[in-house]
Amino acid sequence: MMGVGWIEAANALSLPMGATGLLILGVVSFIRALPSLRRVRMESDTSLRHALDDGAQKHIDRLEKHIERQDKRLRDIEERMEECERERAQMRGEIAELRAMLAARGEIRQRAQLIVAADRLEERERAK
Repeated sequence: MMGVGWIEAANALSLPMGATGLLILGVVSFIRALPSLRRVRMESDTSLRHALDDGAQKHIDRLEKHIERQDKRLRDIEERMEECERERAQMRGEIAELRAMLAARGEIRQRAQLIVAADRLEERERAK
């Protein structure tokens, strides 16, 4: 019954993993919306942008670069999450295989005990 502990551990992790996934998806959605909001604002305020001083423009440029880095980071996180989901599905398949192997092992033991019992009974009958 050693395999059952792993199964319970996998089941215990599924809720936190799901909650973490939802949290990541929420953050991802929020971060993805930022560039489009920024673009809309920048397009409507082009005349205001020309009036900004150099310090403010440098700050805006830094923020734009930061957003680009965050977009890349977000894509990396999404790729890792997809990989984790693939690995999780593979693990579930392996767990199902192990369960089937354990069930087969139990059947084999039962059949072996029946064979041994039949052999012993046969030996007793010969000894009479």
